[in-house]
Amino acid sequence: MNDPNVLVELYRGKRSDNNLQKVDPQTDPLVTQNGQMFRVDVSNLTFGNNMEFECRAINNVGQVVLEKALTLEKARGLN
Repeated sequence: MNDPNVLVELYRGKRSDNNLQKVDPQTDPLVTQNGQMFRVDVSNLTFGNNMEFECRAINNVGQVVLEKALTLEKARGLN
């Protein structure tokens, strides 16, 4: 995902739902984007204990050519 000519999209959702929604960094208060890099503010996650993110690289005909996933889980024993 280091090619600046490749479109990169971010998706987010509850891990238990398997239903990810596309994130718009222009309007989402938790996500900022700088080129192909995303920053997620995890201090106020609203999806409970488990949240999944997917970053998808899209080629010039709209096909996903690379996909990376990340799951965030709240540490046990913390309030």
